[in-house]
Amino acid sequence: MENKVFKNVAISTTSNNVDGQFKQEVNTKTAYLTTDEQTAKELEAFGLQKYTSKDDNEDFFILKIANKLRLYYPDGHNELRQDLSNVEIDGTETLNFKTKDDSTISINIVKGENMGNVFYRLQAILVENATIIEPIEPENPFE
Repeated sequence: MENKVFKNVAISTTSNNVDGQFKQEVNTKTAYLTTDEQTAKELEAFGLQKYTSKDDNEDFFILKIANKLRLYYPDGHNELRQDLSNVEIDGTETLNFKTKDDSTISINIVKGENMGNVFYRLQAILVENATIIEPIEPENPFE
């Protein structure tokens, strides 16, 4: 296993979609990341695939979140936030989230291998405070 920290990252959204092709013991969210050009090069060098949106030509990365995502704070303390990583907790679907507009965070990605397949997981986030992470409420289709 290899760990690496990346700075200046924003989470534009997360998704609860689960790919039935890849079995997980616990279904976890997928994060969509944006960053500056330098960090994008570092993410690619680490092995992540860069994508470009068709609508606004913006580069982004897609990364599964580890089952036990931790939030770390500048003073060193941390907290387990499975509500941010797991699609469901005790049968209740969790809300997706994003970082506040114009805010960036540092992330820790683990790279591993399982039965010959290389995988990447977002396992920790460094935030100034928890309010940088904003829940995304479902849109009311009747409004």
